[in-house]
Amino acid sequence: MPVAYVHVIFILPKELRRLARENKKEIYNLLMRSSWQTIKELSEMKENVGALPGIISVLHTFGSDVKYHVHTHNLVTFGGYDKWTCKWKSPKRKNKLVSYRKMSANYKRTF
Repeated sequence: MPVAYVHVIFILPKELRRLARENKKEIYNLLMRSSWQTIKELSEMKENVGALPGIISVLHTFGSDVKYHVHTHNLVTFGGYDKWTCKWKSPKRKNKLVSYRKMSANYKRTF
């Protein structure tokens, strides 16, 4: 679809890297699900977008320095479809879906 999007990155805390190495499937799955849940919940709130966005997520396990650094890259549509009216809704803010602090707090709670 020809829509604007934002790039959102969620990082696994460094304190959990060892646990992730030993439990890859569980931790990677948790990270991917938490990323989606965070974006979905916050986007559905009326004060942010009030609709369900589209998202493409990719899990990376290494950073550009080739060190173990687990994170997700998420391309999120800048807006979404309202499930009640089936119409496209744009975010309430001009240049972001939700504040960084809200997204960070929700991600930590969800994860």
